[in-house]
Amino acid sequence: MADRKISALTALTSPATGDLVPIVDVSEAANADKNKSITFGTMFRSLPDGSTGAPSVGFLSDSGTGGIYRSAANELAFSINSSFIGKVTSQGFQLGTGTAAAQLHLFSTDTTDQVIIENSDAGLDTAPDLVLFRNSASPAASDNLGNLEFRGEDSAGNTHAYAQLVSQIVSPTNGSESGTLDLMTSASGSVATRIRVKGENVGINETSPDFRCMSQTTRPAQWSSLRTQQTTQPVLLT
Repeated sequence: MADRKISALTALTSPATGDLVPIVDVSEAANADKNKSITFGTMFRSLPDGSTGAPSVGFLSDSGTGGIYRSAANELAFSINSSFIGKVTSQGFQLGTGTAAAQLHLFSTDTTDQVIIENSDAGLDTAPDLVLFRNSASPAASDNLGNLEFRGEDSAGNTHAYAQLVSQIVSPTNGSESGTLDLMTSASGSVATRIRVKGENVGINETSPDFRCMSQTTRPAQWSSLRTQQTTQPVLLT
């Protein structure tokens, strides 16, 4: 067969895993042993690990300083301008530098908006939507449906939940579904429900409200008291 230039060969637009690519093995000392072949699949399964400044997969316009690399075992990391941006691990997705403690963990020292969900629809439908979906095959009363927690540290450096918004199932019966929404805050180091919306009733310091609005307290002077402030004088309703 006559010699042919590579540029004269027919272009392969859909390579298969087993297709062969010629390669020069620089580990061989003898020139006669350097010319070898490698399969298309093996070549793309044997990329170097790379690093933050020299990722395994880079881009010409970024001078190869931004791309994808292997940061550790079972980790796939991303860098921009030789700076670590985030990584995907077997536990989840992490943005920023730190030790991830959730399937999606964002680390930042920025004080601007951290998460924005934007929707440009001009119609009447609700959007953007944030849905917490407890997809249980066996829903039951008292099942927690979601928790929005406001967490910080105390003076000793301990992590503490200062407030929470929690929802539970009261009844999962088809056609008679009902639930609760608890507004919880920390007082004297303990988090407890301060306001509960249960079905169509509301309880203040009462977790089983039997009326549209029900308040309970252990302080006799405050029993069933509701104070409203007018511009001229206070009004006490009992």
